[in-house]
Amino acid sequence: MKICGLKINQNDKEMFFTVISAEDLFTNFDIKVDTQSKENVLGYQRNLSESRAQSFLRFIVKRRGISPLSVLLNYREELSWKKEGELYCIDLPEKAKLWMVDGQHRLEGLKKGIESSDEIKNFQIPIIIMNEKEQYQEALQFFIVNKTQKGVKADLAQTFLSRVKEEDNLKEDLPSQVTRGLDWIPQALRVMYSLKEEKDSPWYQKIQLPNEPKLRATITQNAFINSLEPMFKDDNFRLSFDSESIAKLLLLYWKAIRDLCHDAFEFPKDYVIQKTTGVFVLHKLFLKIVNLSKNEQNQVTLETIKEVLQNSSKFKDGYWASSGRAGMVGTNKKAFNILANEIAEDLDKHNSKKRIKPFEIG
Repeated sequence: MKICGLKINQNDKEMFFTVISAEDLFTNFDIKVDTQSKENVLGYQRNLSESRAQSFLRFIVKRRGISPLSVLLNYREELSWKKEGELYCIDLPEKAKLWMVDGQHRLEGLKKGIESSDEIKNFQIPIIIMNEKEQYQEALQFFIVNKTQKGVKADLAQTFLSRVKEEDNLKEDLPSQVTRGLDWIPQALRVMYSLKEEKDSPWYQKIQLPNEPKLRATITQNAFINSLEPMFKDDNFRLSFDSESIAKLLLLYWKAIRDLCHDAFEFPKDYVIQKTTGVFVLHKLFLKIVNLSKNEQNQVTLETIKEVLQNSSKFKDGYWASSGRAGMVGTNKKAFNILANEIAEDLDKHNSKKRIKPFEIG
């Protein structure tokens, strides 16, 4: 289909701007959405919200609303331009794939309305078409557009950060709200995936990834990753170990806790140890407990961690029950700090003679 419009050039990147009716768009082109799923792990879009699409359609039909913002699409194949008078024209093949970058719910709402309304068929949609051949660059634009506004799902943003290439220099080139966490989130994600995929891990199938159903999960990826921030913000720790070593150490830590609080892991719905409260509190205490857990050879093992924890009343099932101390104190940062300080004092009382030195993983 031949369409004509304006050529936009921004920092040597050429884009095409045009206006097209809803009917022409969906009749002549194959609009694709690169949604993240188990089968498409590099997808960057959230699942469609039917209610948001319907809400937009109602706004256009019943409120006679307008949608002046352009929809952003991307054509991944070679794009040729031809100037005709004051306009530029592009000729796309029949049912060419145009990948949705921004505007998914607006277009889905209009698509639903085409069948029942001639007015929607003729609704004029402002469209910008990029010509990025790499899916990564397309996803980067989605990330920038959404991260500088309110709305991108935090876990999808975390997953995208793990793919950012060092040579992109995002830290220097983009606003801080886009790059926040770039120095530690990619490594934290690798650690999280190791814990989630290890069949003997207390976290096997317990972390809900973006667009996954909850099923057996007890916590979202976003909450789990955020809870890891204290250890990854400790440069001495983060820079001393690679992701594999940190994952190994964290796995030992959680296995030791599981051995001491068996019921809490067997029946996680009745306890908070594998929910937001537990992970934020226990990850806040991770470096302290690991340092207390060194044996005479200066190594950390499953048994040395259990030895540090087992004398404390805070590592009993009852403490982490929904009706227990941890379950009743609250679910905000202030509550997490109260619990962490309470547990830290108890650990110090039972391990006052321990000396903290650099450690190895055993």
